[in-house]
Amino acid sequence: MTARRLAFAAFALALLETAAVAGSCKVENAGPADEWRFVHVYDVDRGEIVLSQAIKSGDSKPVTVSGERVRVDHKTPGGTRYLTGPVAICKDGNAVKF
Repeated sequence: MTARRLAFAAFALALLETAAVAGSCKVENAGPADEWRFVHVYDVDRGEIVLSQAIKSGDSKPVTVSGERVRVDHKTPGGTRYLTGPVAICKDGNAVKF
């Protein structure tokens, strides 16, 4: 029984640490007026897309990632390839502009 409780406590502690490290921010299209861009927002720590959407210039969308690192890849309508964005810090609701 003691080993089970110890394992459960370790699991609960790991969940708390993961939740405490999670970051949230908003991605904002800082392009020319009235321009739409398609974005793929990657959670760098997990290696997966957390947002895939078109965003009009001046607009922003909230994202939450498992750590504090995010990458925003984008393309314009009609574009065939996404431009790879730099890794940015995503925490405390800051704005990551692309």
